[in-house]
Amino acid sequence: MGQYYIWANPDKREYIDDEPFGGTGFALGCSVAVGQPMTDAACTMIAGPWHGDTVIYVGDYWTEDSFDSERSRRLLAKFDGYPYEGILSRFENVTGHFDEARGHSCSDYLHSEQRGNIFEEVYTGPFDLHVQSWRYAVNHTRHEFVDRRQGPVSNVYRWHGRYEFRRIDPIVLLYAMGPVDDEWGGRWCSDLVDMSDNAPKQGYRDVTEGASASWLLGPAIIADDGMVERALASDEFHAAVAARGSSD
Repeated sequence: MGQYYIWANPDKREYIDDEPFGGTGFALGCSVAVGQPMTDAACTMIAGPWHGDTVIYVGDYWTEDSFDSERSRRLLAKFDGYPYEGILSRFENVTGHFDEARGHSCSDYLHSEQRGNIFEEVYTGPFDLHVQSWRYAVNHTRHEFVDRRQGPVSNVYRWHGRYEFRRIDPIVLLYAMGPVDDEWGGRWCSDLVDMSDNAPKQGYRDVTEGASASWLLGPAIIADDGMVERALASDEFHAAVAARGSSD
């Protein structure tokens, strides 16, 4: 079935669910794509109610035996036992802060086994937040930043007769704890991070490519949208795809 993930704040003992945001935010493969609403919701919490707190995108494979690193041990100490199960059974669901949750219920068939029952309560608010999508995430603790909209190209696919492409949003990998790259996985969980539509001033290192590397099967393709689109429309690209015997 693959690994399930959930955004949580062990300092405040809170978490947010993905159901009002498309229902696919529990999968790393979906959440790492640019423009994923659940990831934007998590960034909205990091910039707002969770600002300055420890925030983790917790995978259900993450245990004390997942990998032996100082970071993993330090973050695991914030939970009572198995983190993923503890979040579902003992943390507060604060998804109702989002106006996008209005009219949605807390039904959770995905996690019903861990919770012991299936919730069907409608979110009651306070609906005092709207999901925002910022281009940059700026880490003041490490003096690093990522460009969430110009990460490496993750895949190319054919859609309605034309080739499209997706990029990696590296913010997800920087907060993910589970079997993710030891260097970058969970790197920002305990740091002070702001969201912005403006790149930081001098003194901050762009780690967009490095943080994305663990998700790539091949070399990083760093190019703006126009350059990628021109490549996909070129005769050379179509000839190369034809030579491989696949149009999709």
